[in-house]
Amino acid sequence: MYERIAARAGIALDPASCWLLFRIDEHAPVALEGLGDRLHIPLAGLRPALAQLTQAGFIAGDSTLALTDAGRPARDRLISARQEGLTALLVGWAPEQQRDLADLLGRLATSLLTDTSDKMPATAPASQS
Repeated sequence: MYERIAARAGIALDPASCWLLFRIDEHAPVALEGLGDRLHIPLAGLRPALAQLTQAGFIAGDSTLALTDAGRPARDRLISARQEGLTALLVGWAPEQQRDLADLLGRLATSLLTDTSDKMPATAPASQS
């Protein structure tokens, strides 16, 4: 899911980094040392995704992490891409004519990306079905 959303958003992040971007945003500011404990993942397992997010300029901080001015729009683009994907499932639906449903899809897209799952997706590309 995260791989498809990142591609749709035009953001070059692997699934684990997309997932972690939302976890950091959820808990920000979050202490680097406490991040692994909070997510129930050893910090060593988070390092590759942390490095990718830092290199992309989406997070900053040495001991305390938060999204940057570039990270917040990236997060928003990922949410919009998820919303577009959900909207595509509703063939024939006109969101501009049903504002309440459009708002609900926006909240659903955000919720699906910011769930409290402690399952970090694999960094290897998933097979396409």
